[in-house]
Amino acid sequence: MWGEANVEANVQAAKDIHEAGQVLVATELRSTRRYYHVRQEGNANQALKIYPSEYNNHAIGMMWNTMAQYQTWFGGKPYLAVGIQLLPITPIAEQRDGVQWLTEMYPSFNKTCSENKDCEENGWSVLQLASLATIGYQEEAAKGAQALAPSVFDSAGGNGHSLSNTLWYIATRPTVDQPVQFFNNTKQEDTTDDPHVLTNCFRQKTCTDYVLDTIADEYSCRQRITDLMYTSGHTQEDACFMVAKIQFPKQCGACNPNATVTTSDVRAQCPPCTVTQCQSDLNRCPRFRQTFVCTDGANLGGCSEWPWDVRSTKCTGCCELTECAQQFAH
Repeated sequence: MWGEANVEANVQAAKDIHEAGQVLVATELRSTRRYYHVRQEGNANQALKIYPSEYNNHAIGMMWNTMAQYQTWFGGKPYLAVGIQLLPITPIAEQRDGVQWLTEMYPSFNKTCSENKDCEENGWSVLQLASLATIGYQEEAAKGAQALAPSVFDSAGGNGHSLSNTLWYIATRPTVDQPVQFFNNTKQEDTTDDPHVLTNCFRQKTCTDYVLDTIADEYSCRQRITDLMYTSGHTQEDACFMVAKIQFPKQCGACNPNATVTTSDVRAQCPPCTVTQCQSDLNRCPRFRQTFVCTDGANLGGCSEWPWDVRSTKCTGCCELTECAQQFAH
């Protein structure tokens, strides 16, 4: 009899814990959607909007007694305020992060992530990709996740996630019948009124013919972007974003229409090669894949996809070979 009573007591205790957990989860979900995930557009839940119209951000980073801040205690960059309200990515996140809110929030989240390389290096892009999948772009999100460096999952925003868990979450997102089209950025550098004609991805200074003809896994950036435009019906902006930001950022990143970072930092570290350098033995790097050549140090003549770290002893100077063809043409 004592054993049966003990089992019954344990069963009842388990039920109590289960019910208490349900109440706590429901409270957290309700509080998050009410206070931290801020809807901006008119909708059926407009009555739940508690912040004045002057607050046009999509998340609250820190909530005080009489103040709401779009920042966190560990940093003020916008992607941190959004990211901390998406962390962590677990099954309950499907209940927490509504598609409508994510759809409103994603363009600004993507913009601030694109403008700050720390967003990806410190793992916050894991949350960006999970959001991208939730609003209907699972394939693009999966490719983006597979391109992440392993160190991302040991960083501040990525810690607690793994590539497996991220891909699982992306693959299990419910289908969105009509995903919202990607963003309406100002296209000051466009050379055509037709959004389905490929010109320069609205990045005239960085998305050059050389970049568009760079090979990204057997096909050029141009071929991949064009294929999305004519086969899938994407606009130039959408197709450029998917290829340059999500699928092949290393090879085609200069054609990301949402990037606001210029090439000034790259040119300061690895400026275009001079005529003399172009005409020397330094000009022997693979044309499409590795155009940054080491000009001084132990790795003299070495080729790289990215600017050399000239602070190291292995390479103390470098230049970029892209403009050599133009110099020979003149």
